[in-house]
Amino acid sequence: MLDKLFKPQSVALIGASDRLGSFGCFAAQSMIQSKDKYRFYFVNQRKPELFGIKTYPNVSALPECPDLVLITTPASSVNALLVEAAERGTRDFIVYSSGFAEDHRCNGSNLEQEMEKIARKYDLHIVGPNCCGIFNNVDKISVWGSNGNYKFKPETGVAVLGHSGGYTMGGLDRPWVNVSYGISGGNGSIISQEELAEYCVDSDAAKVLCMYMEGIKKPDTVYRLFKKCVDKKIPCVTLKSGRSQKGAISTASHTGNLAGSYEMFRAVFDKYGVLSPDGVEEYYGLEYVLETLGGNLPKRNRFAIVCRSGGEATMSADLAERYGLVLPDLDQSTKDAINEMMPDFGTAKNPLDMTAGLLGDQQKLARTFELLAADPNIDGIIAAFDFTANQVVTGYDMHSFLGEPVLNCRKKYPNIPLFMMPQYEQERDLDWRMKLKQAGVPILPPAEIGYKLMGTLVRYIEYDPSTKRLEWAVPDHFPEQAKPLTEYDSKVELAKAGIPVPKQCIARNKEELAEVCAEFGYPLVLKINSPDILHKTEAGGVRLRIQSLEEAQEAFDGILRDCRAFKPEARLDGVLVQQMAKAGQEIILGVKNDRQLGPMLLVGLGGVFVEVFKDTSLVPCPISHAEALEHLQKLKSYQLLTGYRGSAPCDIEALANLMVKVSEYAAENKNTVKEMDINPVYVYEEGEGVCVVDALILKE
Repeated sequence: MLDKLFKPQSVALIGASDRLGSFGCFAAQSMIQSKDKYRFYFVNQRKPELFGIKTYPNVSALPECPDLVLITTPASSVNALLVEAAERGTRDFIVYSSGFAEDHRCNGSNLEQEMEKIARKYDLHIVGPNCCGIFNNVDKISVWGSNGNYKFKPETGVAVLGHSGGYTMGGLDRPWVNVSYGISGGNGSIISQEELAEYCVDSDAAKVLCMYMEGIKKPDTVYRLFKKCVDKKIPCVTLKSGRSQKGAISTASHTGNLAGSYEMFRAVFDKYGVLSPDGVEEYYGLEYVLETLGGNLPKRNRFAIVCRSGGEATMSADLAERYGLVLPDLDQSTKDAINEMMPDFGTAKNPLDMTAGLLGDQQKLARTFELLAADPNIDGIIAAFDFTANQVVTGYDMHSFLGEPVLNCRKKYPNIPLFMMPQYEQERDLDWRMKLKQAGVPILPPAEIGYKLMGTLVRYIEYDPSTKRLEWAVPDHFPEQAKPLTEYDSKVELAKAGIPVPKQCIARNKEELAEVCAEFGYPLVLKINSPDILHKTEAGGVRLRIQSLEEAQEAFDGILRDCRAFKPEARLDGVLVQQMAKAGQEIILGVKNDRQLGPMLLVGLGGVFVEVFKDTSLVPCPISHAEALEHLQKLKSYQLLTGYRGSAPCDIEALANLMVKVSEYAAENKNTVKEMDINPVYVYEEGEGVCVVDALILKE
């Protein structure tokens, strides 16, 4: 569908210019660079030629209908030009021009809405507006309209995309990174960034996908894209901005207040194994590391660290632990062999302080790397080497002295990845960076960022898609008009879905109350049944531990009296009577349905753990049993479920089954359920199950 955007046979540039620094000039120079790949035409009403090439006054005057039209003119003129070219027969466009929905000072939003209508009318594919275009190193075709004079290279590798032109350029302008595609999609109101990314993944030319994401336009495409990356084993690195917008979406339930917008994106990333860095340098570092490794990732999270000093070794150990890297003890034979080369004051351990005894002897240094690579406990080696542009004066080539053992180790042990980890920021020697890259050895950002990057990489290594349900539940219709069900009706919904709830009944008068009490026995709980009173305790609408009919009748009158006083206009539909559940470990389960990402299941320990510590985990619905267990284990308070200081272990299997059923209910009702709050859930001792004590569903 998008071939003519990436591989056009003919291209016209409206607004072509020779004014240095303009989009029209950059795009014209980009087209000249691709002159052997497509026929191109410059449209300029003022000059008969540009760069020695004939111009045309408008699209209608061109000798053919171009496959692709590029537009760099002011925003106010763009839509008319789209119509003119569409009438001629063109269906694919890149609009570099700014001044649309991104600019709140002018009529930009209206112009962009008009552009969308034109696109629908003529069935147009439009990249932009407010973009830099496409650099296609696979087919050696460029329709790039901004600075960065990118040259075609024989090697391909990463697809770099961004809503921001600057961050796309940042991913393109590193000569030590091989690129397949560079795409700045701008506002993406017609052809979204996720559609452009999917094209790259489908092409099989992108070995790594890197995206700077501000938002999404087409959620189903995003999920499908991530699923394709999983299936094709293509690492997907996504830097999501906008995470400072807290999850304080005004809602009626605890869940809505606990599930923020970025947290929801992060939950999707985790489910689909997307590498989600926290900053730009980590993002660019992952791009380089993954492209350089070329799929040769460590098999497991087991690393040896080689350092030049004791201080480096100590700091490396601290950072490795902080970001989740496992540093196993070396095999005894490895330690014995290294200790034989060590001076008396040195000891072979992990991290390894090589001391001057190993660091100053190239043969011993080479032998050390080979011993570590052969160690059965090690799956990757991190070396604290800098390879700075300005070498210290030593009387010999320090980079060759340190680098040659690394290169030789790679040749001898090609399945053991090596990483160079500088300890602080300096300019790196480009020649040695390229030598190491050619051998599949990346130089990471300095240690603080570098170890964080490695922690992100480890999560990707450990990701197992076989334990996930990689299906999605994006709403076809978002339930804007959802209304709260009463607790009784909410539990009826859950019971229909196979979710265990206590026996319950509605008593609307004293006679019905007596019949229910006789049937249920004691102790009982009485609660107000009203769609207008969501937080019953605050309204005086709950009475616990009822032991007799007299207590029940007194509680019945008191609940109705207190609730009428609390909210006179509330609809009171009798009193809910239920058997009082025995106490267990309190859990909160909830669902927040996001209009883009679909329903998300939230789990956390109840009470203070949710209210104060916000100890929760979030996952897109539906989930597998393994996912349920995984997200319980993510809770800081998980130990309270497994037995703590003499307490019996809880029925975690029953809780996981409950989570699966709730997630399936939420997915099946994605178009009608807006929120769910199942709080508390009592989890009993192992083998005794769970009990839903209270529930609230907002449903259309």
